[in-house]
Amino acid sequence: MSARFVGAVSVCAGLMIGVTACGGSTNSESHAPASSTATTAASVADQCHAKPWPLALPDWRGQRFDAAIQGDGACFHVTTATAPDGHNVLFDSGDTPTYFVVDQTPAPGTVVSERQPVTVKLALTQGG
Repeated sequence: MSARFVGAVSVCAGLMIGVTACGGSTNSESHAPASSTATTAASVADQCHAKPWPLALPDWRGQRFDAAIQGDGACFHVTTATAPDGHNVLFDSGDTPTYFVVDQTPAPGTVVSERQPVTVKLALTQGG
C-alpha cells in the first residue's frame, strides 16, 4: 500500500474513512488540478451519502485491504486497520506492504449506519 493510498484512506474516514471521500484517491503524484481532485472527492462523497443507509457490511476477509476499501467499500467508516504488529495502518506514511483482511468488526452482513465505526485486522499473507 503506498503512502498516497494511505493518505487517502484517512480522508473518507473523516468523510467515511478515506479513499478520498469514498472511492477516489488523493494521489500526490496526480497531474490533475487541485480543484478537479476536490470536485471528484465531493462527488464521490455525495454518492456515498446518497446510498440507502443502513447497509450490510461486505465480507472483506481474504481480500487485499487496499482493494476492499475502494469503490462501494470506501463508503463504510473504517476507523482502524490493525497490522500484525498492532499499529493502525491508516496512519502509515511512505510505501507499506500489501495487507490482507483477516477479520472485521462488525461481522460481514451486519447492517451498519453510514457513520458506524468499522475495524479490520490485517495480515501480510492471504488467510492470515
